[in-house]
Amino acid sequence: RNERVRGHAHMPEPITVQAAAPIELALPEATSSFGAVQEQGWVYVYGGHIAPTHDYDVNAVSGRFWRIDMTGSRTWEELPSGPTLQGMNLAAHDGLIYRVGGMIPRNAPGEKVDNWSVKSAARFDPGQRRWEELPPLPQGRSSHDVAIVDGKLYVIGGWDMHGAQGNDWLNSMLVLDLTDPNATWVEVPQPFSRRALIVAVHDHKIFVIGGFDSEDEPSRRVDIFDAREGRWLQGPGLPGSAMNGFAPAACVLDRQLYVSVGDGSLHQLNDRDYRWDQVGTNTQRIVHRMLPLGGRILIVGGAAKGDNLDLIEEVVPAPGNAFEARTAFYLRESANAQMSLARSKSPQLSAERLLARPIAATITRPAINPPSVTETVGISPTAEPSKPIEAAAPPSPGAMAAAMVQTHCPLMPDETVDETSYAVEYENQTVLLCCKSCLRKWNRNPARFANSPLLPQLAQLE
Repeated sequence: RNERVRGHAHMPEPITVQAAAPIELALPEATSSFGAVQEQGWVYVYGGHIAPTHDYDVNAVSGRFWRIDMTGSRTWEELPSGPTLQGMNLAAHDGLIYRVGGMIPRNAPGEKVDNWSVKSAARFDPGQRRWEELPPLPQGRSSHDVAIVDGKLYVIGGWDMHGAQGNDWLNSMLVLDLTDPNATWVEVPQPFSRRALIVAVHDHKIFVIGGFDSEDEPSRRVDIFDAREGRWLQGPGLPGSAMNGFAPAACVLDRQLYVSVGDGSLHQLNDRDYRWDQVGTNTQRIVHRMLPLGGRILIVGGAAKGDNLDLIEEVVPAPGNAFEARTAFYLRESANAQMSLARSKSPQLSAERLLARPIAATITRPAINPPSVTETVGISPTAEPSKPIEAAAPPSPGAMAAAMVQTHCPLMPDETVDETSYAVEYENQTVLLCCKSCLRKWNRNPARFANSPLLPQLAQLE
C-alpha cells in the first residue's frame, strides 16, 4: 500500500520472498501433529502421528522422544520415551521441556477408531534424563497448543475426545504457575472454541493462530491474549484461502512473528501496518512445526498428500530488519507501560473494580500508541501494571565491540543482540545477552554457556 511522508506518496520497498531449502538432516521418523521445541540450540521432537492420514490405531501414534544439538554434533539422540501421543506440542522454560495433553487411539488395527484425549502433563529434565509428572489437567485435551509467558504455562484451544461418546469443544484455556511448586491449573475464559491451531509468544502476548472452529470449518482468525494485562484482543486474520487456517506453524525470530500456512507460503507479521506480509515459500504441508535457530527458521515434519514427512527445511529471512524490529518492540512496550499506568490511576478503572471483574472476552486491536483509558478491558487478579521503561545508558565500548562479532544470544539462539543488550564481562571480553532471565542464568554458571559458537569473541581466546 502507498505510504505518505511529508505529504508525498511513495511505494514501500519490495519484500524479498525467500524459498526454503531442505537441509541434510531429516527427522528420525516421519511424523505429523507432533511436539517440537528449540532450547539453547537443542531441537527436541516428541511423538506424533506416524501412519497414513486418517489411519488411527494403537500403532499409528508414537511416544518416542529425540533431540539433536544443532550447534554441535548434529546427530539425533533418543531420550526416554513417554506415552504415545499426537495432537500436542512442547514448550521450554529454564532448560526444562514441558509436554501437556494429547490424543491416543485405544483401538487395535482393523477395529473401529476409538480416540481419546488425555489429562497427563509432564516435564523433562535433560540433565537428569527423566520425566517428572505435573498436575493432571481437569479434563482431557488434544489438538491444542502450549506457551510459556513470565513463568506461567498456558494450554490453549483444543477439544476433549471421548471415543464413540463424541467430542467436547473447550472454551477456556488453562494456566499453571511454574514458579509455585504447589500450583494447580486455573481456567481462564477464551473467546473462541478452536482446535488444530498454533500459538506463538510475541511481545509478551500469546498469538492464537488459525485452526478449526466448533462447526468444523477452517478459520483464519487470529486471537491474542495479553498475558500482562489479562485481556483478549483481535489480530489480523491469516492471508489466503480458509484452508490456510488448518494446522499452520509459527515461531518468533529476532522479535518478529512468522507463520507457515498450508498453501506453502511463509508470512511475517507487519507490526507497523498490522498485516501479514509474505516473505517466503516452503514445501506445502500441515500439522508441522517451525523453530527459530540462530538467524534462520527450521520448518519441520508435517503431513502432505496423505503421508507424513521427515523433511526439515530452513529459510533465512531477509537481513536488516532486526534493529527496526527491536526498536518497534521497545516503542510498543513503552506504549503498553503508559497504558497500564493510566489504567491504574483512572477512577473509572480502579483496582477494586478491576479485581472484582472476571477476565473479559472483549476483542480490541493492540495499540501501538497509548489508547484512551476508557477502553473496555479485563484483567487477571494477579496482573500488575507494567513499569514505565527507563532510558537506557549509552552503550559501553566493550558492548559496542562485542556487537561487531556477536549477533545472537548464547542462551536463546533465536534472539538477536546488539550494543544496547545486557552486557557481562567474561575473561576480559564482553558477552551480550538478550534479557534479564538469560542474565540470571549466565551469572549462575557462565562456564556452561561460554563455549557457545555464538560467542566468537570468546573463541578468539583459545
